[in-house]
Amino acid sequence: MTARVTSLTGSEAGAYYVDPDRHALATYYLDAGEPPGVWVGKQAKALGLVGDLDPEDFLSLMEGRDPSGAQLGRAYNDESVRGYDITFSAPKSVSTLWALGDEYVAGESLAAHDAAVRAVLEFVERHATTRATIDGGVQFVDADGLAVAVFRQHTSRMLDPQLHSHAVVVAKVRIPDGRWLALDARMIKCD
Repeated sequence: MTARVTSLTGSEAGAYYVDPDRHALATYYLDAGEPPGVWVGKQAKALGLVGDLDPEDFLSLMEGRDPSGAQLGRAYNDESVRGYDITFSAPKSVSTLWALGDEYVAGESLAAHDAAVRAVLEFVERHATTRATIDGGVQFVDADGLAVAVFRQHTSRMLDPQLHSHAVVVAKVRIPDGRWLALDARMIKCD
């Protein structure tokens, strides 16, 4: 599996995944036959976001608000990073096994892909930090988990078999004292 990380900025950052009225490429994520996005992460669960993704809740988080509309920390500006798309791509051989294999082989290929994505996201969540000012000094503080929207896709935009998942990590994290701060993404963006 390979992974590529892209920073998502600006007011349309989340629309790409869920809103065809605001972003033309959203239809790629919403085409019939593709599963809906799902929430993962401790922070998502703490916000009441479990199971299938609701586009409005996702867009709220990408705007820096919780599902009720309450502001999470400082408001974003147009240059703010609102999330990180970690794109996990299975090797072409796995995608081919998924596409051409019998039901068992296809299911096992899909299960292996999903398990690999889960394992990486669990690692990222365990090591998620932010920088906070505490007692006049800047310190690294562990985040209380992450909110991640995972969109599994089965084909490329050219419609050839390409098993991959977009894991959109929300850039706001909560720390133990209740404040919402920016995720320190150096760990997921390292070379």
